[in-house]
Amino acid sequence: MLIPEEDLIGSKDPKKFCEVMYKKTFLFGIVCVLYGMAGIGSEMLWKSRMGNSISLTIFIIVVLWYCREMRKARQTYIK
Repeated sequence: MLIPEEDLIGSKDPKKFCEVMYKKTFLFGIVCVLYGMAGIGSEMLWKSRMGNSISLTIFIIVVLWYCREMRKARQTYIK
């Protein structure tokens, strides 16, 4: 799902890629769920733009981190 099947053909070590990215992808998924819950809470319960801004900033930082880690893992284990 993260890597197209065509990229896996002839790749260096796809199993190691999966091992390396498993925990990072799991953490990213948890952050996505928490961001969604924070968004709902800030819009419906607290009506706080500050809370929404803080959670959005954290989410963007995590997305950038995840993209960087994915890029490094692809370069190391896929291509």
